[in-house]
Amino acid sequence: LKALQTISIALGWLHYPPNNPPIGWNLSPRDAIRVAAAQRNAALKSLILNGWGMDIPVFRQIFTSLFIPDGTAEQAQWFNDLQRITTTPENAYRIRDAGDQLDVEDLLSEIKAPTLVLHCHDDAVAPFEEGRTRAAMIPDARFVALEGKNHLLLEDDLSWPIFMDHVREFLRS
Repeated sequence: LKALQTISIALGWLHYPPNNPPIGWNLSPRDAIRVAAAQRNAALKSLILNGWGMDIPVFRQIFTSLFIPDGTAEQAQWFNDLQRITTTPENAYRIRDAGDQLDVEDLLSEIKAPTLVLHCHDDAVAPFEEGRTRAAMIPDARFVALEGKNHLLLEDDLSWPIFMDHVREFLRS
């Protein structure tokens, strides 16, 4: 049944554009999240190709708003500039595409190393429940929920001291 669902979803995406998926799929909540993520990822990759290298930061600002929505204006400017100067639009697209295709879920149960997973509740890049679910798939992983929206935790985030305490404790153990 799982194989049939996977094939159905894959065929659906071959024949329907991301902004117009077929109606009536009986998707599990996790599959629905994956479908929505695929739509969003297609839109983000289009933005990368069409605006990443421009001097106008509007395209990169979308990524900044996703990764550090609680950043200050100065931090947002820094992240916008960082994106532009660190890679070309083509490389940024390839990096994003590779990340979108990477699926390590089946390997998580094989991890033997001590693992600490920290995840912000309102992370706009990676849904909180996906972080919790993936951490639960790693044997003996420790999951720490953090308050905040930023995917990239910044030093002035309220959760920064909590993050650092957990990382230090983990590294000492």
